[in-house]
Amino acid sequence: MLFSLGLDGCARDKRAQTSVNTDTTQTSGNTDATPVPTSASPDSHVVVLKQGQSSPLPQHPDDALSFVDVPQESRCPIGVQCVWEGDANVVLAVSQAGTSDTTRIELHTSSKFATQATYKDLTISLQRLDPYPHKDSKISLADYVATLAITRH
Repeated sequence: MLFSLGLDGCARDKRAQTSVNTDTTQTSGNTDATPVPTSASPDSHVVVLKQGQSSPLPQHPDDALSFVDVPQESRCPIGVQCVWEGDANVVLAVSQAGTSDTTRIELHTSSKFATQATYKDLTISLQRLDPYPHKDSKISLADYVATLAITRH
């Protein structure tokens, strides 16, 4: 007996599906997000960014965190049976105030890869990436929203 898993859609590269816009001033509504302190600690903030949006960093308000890209999306879509949960990676950029320096940060949805990074005295963690893929539908880069936790360490 032959058994087959529907894996069509478990490994997709977003660059092949959409043109990548790395302009962080993309206009699709509000381009600035504001960090919101969590009730757990005044040194812990949640930032929700749409692709193309920027936010000042807590404790470093002159530095800006931008959601640049989702270059790879291989999370197992709803409605498809996959052999593993898959992964999506998010590219962020931090621009330092008063300089042309930019730090690239790449975070993943799967705990098998880096889900957090350090910048100065902050830890930036990817909490979630929305929307979650569905069978037979493609997500436009502009539709992605990253929820990030930023804590001082």
